[in-house]
Amino acid sequence: MTRTRYDGLFRKIVENIRGRGSRSVLEVGCGSGFLAKMILQEYGCAYRGFDFSAEAVRNAGSRTGRPDLFFVGDALDSRSYAGDYDTIVCTEVLEHVDLDLEVIQRWRDGSWCICSVPNFDYAGHVRFFNRNEEVMARYRGAIDIEEVVKIPRPIVPDRRISTYLRNLRWSRNNPSEFLGFLGIQTFSRLGGWFLFFGAKGNGGNSG
Repeated sequence: MTRTRYDGLFRKIVENIRGRGSRSVLEVGCGSGFLAKMILQEYGCAYRGFDFSAEAVRNAGSRTGRPDLFFVGDALDSRSYAGDYDTIVCTEVLEHVDLDLEVIQRWRDGSWCICSVPNFDYAGHVRFFNRNEEVMARYRGAIDIEEVVKIPRPIVPDRRISTYLRNLRWSRNNPSEFLGFLGIQTFSRLGGWFLFFGAKGNGGNSG
């Protein structure tokens, strides 16, 4: 399987799906299907995923060999959530959406939710978070969050020593980044994701 910078995040998600004994997963924002492929290969439950991008949906179908599992959908459209699922997976989505709490409101009450949000700013992000408490404050009214886990971005996504040495060389004039590549406070220095789990509540969220 092709390695990506999301491997650590995705493996933690699959681990949680397996631990919950999920029977059917709906992925909100399936992208090009990297996580879908990992779920199908390493766990094997029923799966469907949607994305606003038709190109991403085509790529996901090609990557997994299962184009029937993916469809173009809008995270704010209740029709995207028709059908059976007991688990929602939502990564690389909420930070891009102004109405993120309204997205969550459309999820089925009682469904198990696995979501990620970043601790770094980037093009297209409308928000990011610095501390677990900030994540809890925004989302605990919509999801009964049981745990928030910090997942640092990998120091070397492709695990090549040449890449690692190049990154060290390029960061030598940035002390904070350099220390991150040495494995010192990698999450805060190089960035990462807050991954949180919990059941969808049936109340509103004041935001």
